[in-house]
Amino acid sequence: MRSIRGPLPLSSLCVLSLFGCISIAGQTTPTQFETGGVEIAIPVPWNGMLEMGPEKRHFMDQFVPPSNRLIAGFVAQDDLSKVHVADIKAPPRIAMVAVSRQFESRNISQGDFKLIIDSVSKDFNATVSAFAKDNEQNFNRKLQSLDLDNPKIKFAEPISLGCLFSTPDSAGFGTILQASASGGSSSTSLESSLTKVVSVLYIRTRNRVLFAYIFADYKDKDTVIWLRKASQDWVNQVLAANKE
Repeated sequence: MRSIRGPLPLSSLCVLSLFGCISIAGQTTPTQFETGGVEIAIPVPWNGMLEMGPEKRHFMDQFVPPSNRLIAGFVAQDDLSKVHVADIKAPPRIAMVAVSRQFESRNISQGDFKLIIDSVSKDFNATVSAFAKDNEQNFNRKLQSLDLDNPKIKFAEPISLGCLFSTPDSAGFGTILQASASGGSSSTSLESSLTKVVSVLYIRTRNRVLFAYIFADYKDKDTVIWLRKASQDWVNQVLAANKE
């Protein structure tokens, strides 16, 4: 990720949202965490998922920009045992929640939140394109350390799904990410292509802003319909769990 120095305006939160061993079994009850002195509960995104726990959660760091602090990562219960920190391939469906390291303690009013979402709406496509290019470079660096024959991953230009939903305290944006891979060996091989649908969710709760993400394997247009509903349902659960 490109480094960002100096004081950042409130609208920079929109950029930070994107660039940004099983000893613990994970949990299905809402995850409680503290951000900026405020306790916030994060329910599981849908049935059958569980929070990975701190030792496994590091796997998700590759999907969250370093400017954000990952606080919760969710996978299907059956996928938890398959997750390894060194893996590059993600399970079929994952979800995560992060906060901005710089703005974690900042109170965000409804008016502030509207400014953030207005800025995101204008720049989302360009931000996703930059995110894909950065991740292409990061993944290829990681692949160089594996026992593969001239490995390489290339991201296609993301396909924007636009705004999935918007309320005074939440908003969701979607995109389709496509990647092609080449290289492999007798012991390890890369898939020839991979397509993911991704939602980037903004949630204002208890005067804090959360960034949530859902990644899912793309099959057909029904996947996009599922993504829209799953994203909005999860956001509504988070808001309900923290209602004062």
